Amino acid sequence: MRGGSPVLRWALPAAALLLRLVLLQTVGRPSDGARWNAWTREPDSYSYMEMARDLSDGSQDSVSGRTPGYPLLLIATGGQAEPAGAGIVLIQQLADFATAILIGIVSSRLGCSRPEIPSTLYMLLPAVAATSSRILPDSFVALLAAASGWIWMEAAVAAGPRRAVALHGLIGLILAAGAAVKPVLLFGAVPYILLLPFVSRRLGTVPAALCALVLTVSAASVPMAMRIANLRSFGLDAVSSQDGFEQMGRIVVMTGRATQVEVFTSFRDSLDACAMVDGELDFGKRDSIYRMVALSEAKAHPLEVILPHLLSWPRFFSTGTGNTLRYLGLRIAEGSAGAKAIKLATAVLMLVPPFGLLAGLLSRRVRRAAGKGLALALAWAAPMALVIGPLAGPRYALPFLWAVVAAGIASLCLLLQSRNSSITKGASDQ
Repeated sequence: MRGGSPVLRWALPAAALLLRLVLLQTVGRPSDGARWNAWTREPDSYSYMEMARDLSDGSQDSVSGRTPGYPLLLIATGGQAEPAGAGIVLIQQLADFATAILIGIVSSRLGCSRPEIPSTLYMLLPAVAATSSRILPDSFVALLAAASGWIWMEAAVAAGPRRAVALHGLIGLILAAGAAVKPVLLFGAVPYILLLPFVSRRLGTVPAALCALVLTVSAASVPMAMRIANLRSFGLDAVSSQDGFEQMGRIVVMTGRATQVEVFTSFRDSLDACAMVDGELDFGKRDSIYRMVALSEAKAHPLEVILPHLLSWPRFFSTGTGNTLRYLGLRIAEGSAGAKAIKLATAVLMLVPPFGLLAGLLSRRVRRAAGKGLALALAWAAPMALVIGPLAGPRYALPFLWAVVAAGIASLCLLLQSRNSSITKGASDQ
């Protein structure tokens, strides 16, 4: 950190954490079972809780659409006790705080003299705060992704090739653990492959290639173990039963073959019926059918599939007013003056980081000073936006939002510091 007491540096994000904990007790009201359940549950929450119940006896009895990392965390934190999920929701607040600290450290490494600002901003983002109050794995995904980015900043300035290779291996293991929490981090190695020019420029081609190899192998370790376990137990060659269905489901909705509701009911059931063998679902055959349908639809309607992946990214920074009102416990109708005020405040908070990132990219001085951070943010945001594009929304931005906040606020700090320096110099010259 640059200047000032380290304790005082984190007073602001710690105050934001305290504010969240107060909301947890007052709005969430763990003592009121019905209120707590309504506040902490999303539709996806129930499938994670169901897998936790399945794993609670020490073995997985049925195939699941979820990977085991988050359900195991639910078990470890007493997810089945009353109030259900209170332990995991509390830990998610601390996970967000750890992510915020990492954001501050990365921003400081990029030249931001006030790293507590991006840390506090992250803690106050409604999309981040609301998500961590639900029984959902996204807070841990953000933390593991941010940890990998912080380590990459260390690897990018490593003294020698051995340390760089070792740090890339550690990044891969973190991403591997993240893939067990949520499969989106199966793509987590892609940003660091895109960032290899920063490594090869300093270390040379061969060490950089070794970094890539170690990163890829280590990142694949846990997903491969999950695939093997599912194959042996259920005949499913995938990390979860959602693996084959997810892409097919998105594509048939985008092309108009089925509605969102139909994909989860009659359409999927009709395809699954074709994959029954002796009364049992053959997952290999089922996924082959899913892939065939997805490929057929994509070939017949390529633009309907491609464009949402390319053009949906602005929705990652949308306001999510209804979700924010629910998190704050406000009974304000959307469209009312109060809701509009909250929407404006949320929009300002959400749009400052990407605006700062854009401003940094357009400034030669910032690019020279913080080029690694800008590249880190783009390397995370671009592939993730492509992969998650059709699902774009504030919650789904969490895998890369940390990097945008770190680089965007650091860019604004550098621009402000440069402006103040110019003003000071101009005054002294007069």
